[in-house]
Amino acid sequence: MGLLLSTYINVQFRNSLHFSILIAVILLGILSSTAAIKYHDEMPSTMMYVVTVVSVDSTVTSLFIAMIPGKVNGISKDVIHSWRRQYSSGINKLERKVIRSLREIKIQFGMANFFEKDTCLVVVDFQILRTVDVLLLMS
Repeated sequence: MGLLLSTYINVQFRNSLHFSILIAVILLGILSSTAAIKYHDEMPSTMMYVVTVVSVDSTVTSLFIAMIPGKVNGISKDVIHSWRRQYSSGINKLERKVIRSLREIKIQFGMANFFEKDTCLVVVDFQILRTVDVLLLMS
């Protein structure tokens, strides 16, 4: 049952725009952060405010977009652990086997990668490191 639900969610996730939007927001954050840092002397103050707001907003948005699938994974783990503790005794053998066989929901991105609770921090770290890489390449 848990495997079927996980497979269904992964198919829906692959067919949605969630992952594409995440990639676009990360790229927007890298470009706007690079522009804000590299060209802060040459930009008018209004443009600098806009670029800075876009940079911060894209970082926060990518954090929350990556947090949603990780939250699903964490909640499913917590629910399964509470069910295993709650129903460890007092039920028949078949129900106990069903509860033991449940797995947490893992939302897949790429070929073999899954979102977990800490994936949102990895995404922000990736965004910051790529901004530094672009700045180093431009200098």
